[in-house]
Amino acid sequence: MIEDFRREFELTLTPLLRGIVEDTQKLLRQEIALARVEVTEDAIRARDAVMGLSLGAVTGYLSFVFMCFACVYLLVSYQPNLPVWGAYAIVAAILAVTSWIFTARGVRKVREIRGVPQETVDSLREGLQWMHRQV
Repeated sequence: MIEDFRREFELTLTPLLRGIVEDTQKLLRQEIALARVEVTEDAIRARDAVMGLSLGAVTGYLSFVFMCFACVYLLVSYQPNLPVWGAYAIVAAILAVTSWIFTARGVRKVREIRGVPQETVDSLREGLQWMHRQV
């Protein structure tokens, strides 16, 4: 009687476990497929964003160059005795000073960046010290 019950239990348990394993495998395959789709969509969005930023940067750079030329010719038109090379030198000097200011400010901000999250390191150190005291 007990053996009959055991056989019947095993006969009903085996398909149940097989079904659970198959469902788990199917679920994992579906999750992986979903992850692939999401990664592909994110890659396409990133590509489009980089393309837009690149085009914006190139056109912005070109407009800046043409504005510099316009500033040179504006200087020459207001000061007819000023040679064209002098106007270029003035615009270049203004750009050099501006560039130096932005670069110095950027370097200062980079130096403020801490490579290691100090609060996290301190917290971990305290945790390790606590564990050593407990042992």
